[in-house]
Amino acid sequence: MTICIKHNKYYCRFQINGERHFYLCNGATTKQQAEKIENALKYKVQQIQNGVLPKENKQNRIKLATLFDFYEVYSKQNNKGYSKDIYSLNILRAYFKNTFVDEININKL
Repeated sequence: MTICIKHNKYYCRFQINGERHFYLCNGATTKQQAEKIENALKYKVQQIQNGVLPKENKQNRIKLATLFDFYEVYSKQNNKGYSKDIYSLNILRAYFKNTFVDEININKL
């Protein structure tokens, strides 16, 4: 149970079953309120880990191709020898065709 203050906002940090969590205690104005919010967040995380509550779906899924496009523009603007970057990006684009960022796992490669 760690409650800390950063920029006049309360944050809580805890670990459950090897998973680390760091949350903003939204709406807390005192340390006691932050502890109550932290307990509620811990309870929710435990319920999700035990399978009682479904895991939250992330609706804002980003395709890797989008990140490749952003990096290509960045590389052209900031590197004189960006042709090597473009060559590498083309290889990665061919391998990760329609992959979302959150689907990448080192064990599946």
